[in-house]
Amino acid sequence: MENKKIKVGLWHLIKFYSSHKWPFIFLIITNIIYVSAACIFPVFLKWIMDDVVKLQLLPDDGDLFNKISYFSISALGIAFISVLASITASILGVYCDVSSSRKIRLQISQKFNSIPLKTYDNNTTGNMLSYMTNDATSVEENLTASIFGLFSAVIMVLGIVVSMFIVSWQLALSCLACIPVTFGIMFFILFKTQKYFKAQQEDLARVNGKVEEIFSGNEIVTLFNLQKHESENFIHSNRKLKESNQNSSFYGGLLISLFSFASNFSYCIVVLVCAFLMLYGSDPTSWLVLFPTFVLFVSLLNVPLSKFGQGMSSLQIAVASYERIQTFLSSEELTEDIHGIKIKKISGRVNFNNVSFSYAPDRQIINNFSIKIPSGAKVAIVGPTGAGKTTIVNLLMRFYDIEKGAIEIDGVDTKLMTRDYLSSLFSMVLQDPWLYKTTIMENIRYTTKNVDDNKVKSICKLINLDHIVKSLPNGYDTIVDDKISLSSGEKQLITIARALVHDAPIVILDEATSNVDTKTEQVIQNAMVELVNNKTAFIIAHRLSTIKNSDIIIVMNNGSIVEYGNHYELLERKQFYANLYNSQFSE
Repeated sequence: MENKKIKVGLWHLIKFYSSHKWPFIFLIITNIIYVSAACIFPVFLKWIMDDVVKLQLLPDDGDLFNKISYFSISALGIAFISVLASITASILGVYCDVSSSRKIRLQISQKFNSIPLKTYDNNTTGNMLSYMTNDATSVEENLTASIFGLFSAVIMVLGIVVSMFIVSWQLALSCLACIPVTFGIMFFILFKTQKYFKAQQEDLARVNGKVEEIFSGNEIVTLFNLQKHESENFIHSNRKLKESNQNSSFYGGLLISLFSFASNFSYCIVVLVCAFLMLYGSDPTSWLVLFPTFVLFVSLLNVPLSKFGQGMSSLQIAVASYERIQTFLSSEELTEDIHGIKIKKISGRVNFNNVSFSYAPDRQIINNFSIKIPSGAKVAIVGPTGAGKTTIVNLLMRFYDIEKGAIEIDGVDTKLMTRDYLSSLFSMVLQDPWLYKTTIMENIRYTTKNVDDNKVKSICKLINLDHIVKSLPNGYDTIVDDKISLSSGEKQLITIARALVHDAPIVILDEATSNVDTKTEQVIQNAMVELVNNKTAFIIAHRLSTIKNSDIIIVMNNGSIVEYGNHYELLERKQFYANLYNSQFSE
């Protein structure tokens, strides 16, 4: 089974490498030219040696001297053609290598944008990044050394073998005596040790995940004085990587040593056979002439055999990395409805009709959730941790597909809309503000590129962000990086400005003020008033004081609606919401 997987992975890798049609064809042609020239060179050397021996017997033969000169110049020309073809093949090999690496990274990048969120939920960030970094780099670094190296090695071995038999079949058989055994051992090692190369890439991804966890949670690790504990965990993961690395390196080196031994063994065989034939053969002089020719043949044979050993070692690494990438690329993708219905004039009316959902089969999160929300309503979703508040928003935006029921916007099932169109109907402000390394202006225009500067600045003035931006070194052209000190509240205002620029009919505010102080919270609240004006808004908040003026408050517990109404109605009922609210303000 493992052997079959290796063969399939190898075939896919070769097929992928050869996808660059014309460069690959020219690569094959230049390799054939290079190998042919390299193999013909010893034949010319043999002819020259034959004529040199004849010249010793007939020293005044001018035609024979001219013939030797002609063969020598021809051999030099062949050597030049061989070098030129080798350089051209190397350039084409690097082009195919880099182009293949670029294609792999593009495929991985596109896959990142098409996989469901549950894939991210089930994998560490370090493991996901490892596909783009370690695995793609490993394929890039080993692809040419493996496929290009093995291809040229095989052709060169065949060419040298044919040339050997043309010159002397006796010495050819002597030189090649150990080659079948060497290849048999090589393939046995290849199929038995691929698991170590695959384990090496998986352990490397695991170490990357551990490093990412430690660095991203460094403050928590330091706070609880768990440096030693995390260090021990890392040492354990790193030790496993060391072991798999040692195993793969050992067997990779073993292949190279095996072919080196085969080459040296051939040298010994040539010397012994030539010595025997010179002593006991019928024509000692001819075997003396053949000796340097076959030494050169064996020397040439050493090059492809060494390439073969290195190529097989590199191929195992490349196949192991490519298998991981292919597993990721073949993973589940987001389903896209073929209808692609669009709403001509959206009002923002939202209906949840008997919606059920679970992240895992044994743990139901949302149970028969139903509610009708009129357009322009300000809807607050509250409840204890794990009640399903954020899940409701994720389902609304189709980050996850529901199991039963339907979610409708203006009477149209969201499953009948494309995800791109559905996303365009929402503006979202999350608990943790996300900014990327570019200017303040480009951060605000992140979702809407065609908005002019004046509109952006007017929106910033509306939410009291303009004076903050102007106080920065380069105003709206200031690059957001570690050198710029922006508070959490200021970053949150920038994300609110981004949502205002997007100007979608439905707004989602997910704990948008939970990480700021009371004064900054008031500033952000004022900004959010502008954001949700004349729009349907979903507000998730733990601080119940921030959602008093909501039109509808949905109270959730264990994935179900336990009650809903406005703030004052819910307090009068003195049920779950009242207890939740009073618990936050009890003395």
